[in-house]
Amino acid sequence: MKKKLVYNINVTKENIAHGEPRCENTCPIAIAIKNATHRKFIVDVNVHTVNLISLRSANTYEARLPKKGSNFVNKFDSGEKVKPISLELEFKNISAE
Repeated sequence: MKKKLVYNINVTKENIAHGEPRCENTCPIAIAIKNATHRKFIVDVNVHTVNLISLRSANTYEARLPKKGSNFVNKFDSGEKVKPISLELEFKNISAE
């Protein structure tokens, strides 16, 4: 059985201040995920999903971004002011068997 990963992600004011709009691996959500996972993954965030690629194995995980996360990405990428948010992300192993 493939392993699932669940992370509670807190996007902070600091993550927002250091995040880059329209950049899937340095946006505030990506920075928060890197911090929460102790930088064990390459992180790729888009408006619908988040992908994690393990730096220790060949595993790739994917999570659906909740609506409030998608709204955050859209606002941040369009230059609107955003506030810190918390997200629970459940990642499924999508690596080839």
